[in-house]
Amino acid sequence: MASISGLHHGCITVSDMERSKKWYQEMIGLKVVSEFYVDMPEVSVGVGVPGTKLQGAMLQFGDGEQVSMLELLHYVSPAGKPWDPETPMNNIGCTHVAFATDNAIDALYEELAAKGVRFLSPPQTIELDGQVVKFCYFKDPDGVTLEFIGT
Repeated sequence: MASISGLHHGCITVSDMERSKKWYQEMIGLKVVSEFYVDMPEVSVGVGVPGTKLQGAMLQFGDGEQVSMLELLHYVSPAGKPWDPETPMNNIGCTHVAFATDNAIDALYEELAAKGVRFLSPPQTIELDGQVVKFCYFKDPDGVTLEFIGT
C-alpha cells in the first residue's frame, strides 16, 4: 500500500482575500509566503468547479521542520455561497482548524477578544488520556471556526 508522508496544508475559502490575509497575519501571526492567481481550464476540472478563477495565498507559521501551512482561496468566479457562521460543530464535514499553543491560550483569548474576535466560550480545560488540555474556539472574519489548543 502507498504511504502518506505528512499533512501538507489546510485550506479555507474566504470572501475577501485582502481582509483575510490581514486578519490571519495580525490576529494569528501567520506570514504570507506566496500568492497566486489561477485562470486555467485544468484547475476548473481539478477542483470540480467549471470556469474557476481564483486568488490564493499560502500562509505559514514557524520555520525549518516546524512549519505549518494554511492556504486561503478566494473564488473570483464563480462566486460560492457564503459560509453560515452559525453552522454547529456537530455537522458532518470539516468543522474547524486548530492552532497549537504552549501555555498561551488565556493570553491569546484576552488579546483577541479585546480586538473584537468572537469566541464561542472562554478557554476550557479538560483531561484527555491523563493529560490536561486547554482549548477555545473562535471565528474568523467569514465565520469559519478556528481553535487554539495546548497544555
